[in-house]
Amino acid sequence: MKDSVVKKDFDGFEIRKRISNVLFWIGMVCELIVSPSGYAFGWYHEKVYIVVGMVCLALSILCVPEFRKNWKLYVLCGAYGLVCYYFQHSALVLRIALALLAGRRQKREHVVRFFFYGTLFIVVYAAVLSMLGLHNTVSMTDYFRSEEETRLCLGFFHPNSLSFFVYRVYILGCFLLDREFKWKTVCFCLLTVFCGTLIVMSASKMGIAALLLTVFMCAVKRFLPDKIAGMVLFVISIASAATQMLLVIVYMLVTVPQPNFGEQKNLWDLLDNITTGRLWGAAEVLQQNRFNLFGIKIVETLTEMGFANAVIQQGFVFFLLYSVLFIILCIKAYKYRGEAAQVVFAESAAYSMGESYLAYFNKNPLWLMLIGYENLIEEKNGEDPEQKP
Repeated sequence: MKDSVVKKDFDGFEIRKRISNVLFWIGMVCELIVSPSGYAFGWYHEKVYIVVGMVCLALSILCVPEFRKNWKLYVLCGAYGLVCYYFQHSALVLRIALALLAGRRQKREHVVRFFFYGTLFIVVYAAVLSMLGLHNTVSMTDYFRSEEETRLCLGFFHPNSLSFFVYRVYILGCFLLDREFKWKTVCFCLLTVFCGTLIVMSASKMGIAALLLTVFMCAVKRFLPDKIAGMVLFVISIASAATQMLLVIVYMLVTVPQPNFGEQKNLWDLLDNITTGRLWGAAEVLQQNRFNLFGIKIVETLTEMGFANAVIQQGFVFFLLYSVLFIILCIKAYKYRGEAAQVVFAESAAYSMGESYLAYFNKNPLWLMLIGYENLIEEKNGEDPEQKP
């Protein structure tokens, strides 16, 4: 009698886990489907996919057997997401909370692999359609900076959009190569040639700079001793984010002068020219929009600098939480020798200088690194309780 009761409880536990798992993956599929919206496609039913994904993730959380035990955490995260939705009229923060809470028991490598192959499919799909003349164009000729250029776009709305998605394939591929694939060196070289060729042909300065930085960090990870490599990658990771954090704080406290466009009379002009106007764009946004805690719906001007945009659109609370989270993850990755994750952290921060995607779960690879984490702080017997970053 006792054995039958135990078996019944066990079966109920397993059924709930399986239902939760199915709902989680439906949510991930929905997130992947809407990820190229505004970059390569304009889905007419985007809101439907977003709502379906959010509902599935919420139900996945409710089906988790440990829900009652950790209900305070779920309520707190959900309440913050709803407050952000009220002020922003955007569910970006709530979608992050749902995805991470639903993914606490998932395997991170499985989710990263899903987004790697999914993003690669999106790039190939858009490219094939453009080559067949069914969607957008293969290349685009326009005045992108100061002179007319012809740049590769392969069905994407802008060459920088192509570069961004190709780079996502590259950085997720580098992470997976460190974990799963055999013949790592050969696969890394092939991946670098494939993604590097597309990024160079798109003529994206940010993409090329990020690609070179990634190759350098992978070389550091491969050829230097683990302890030295970990320290170098840790410094790059922190520096990549700290630079933007410091700029945001300075811009909020000090009124910076407008640069001399087209001329280089001082260091400020040179730096703004190198970043193709992004430094001044961030300063202008932070000076024109009011300080807020939870974000605002209507923004007078936007910037491509991720941390600056986050302060305005998602609010100072999100900026602060994201900054603290980033530092914690970098420290844990350094402590537990998670060099592959450190490369992802560094590039997540570095690429946000030219692409505002920090609050997008389906675009920012940092959120994928949090899949499978149940606690960022606690340690047991000097070891990481969940998994090494």
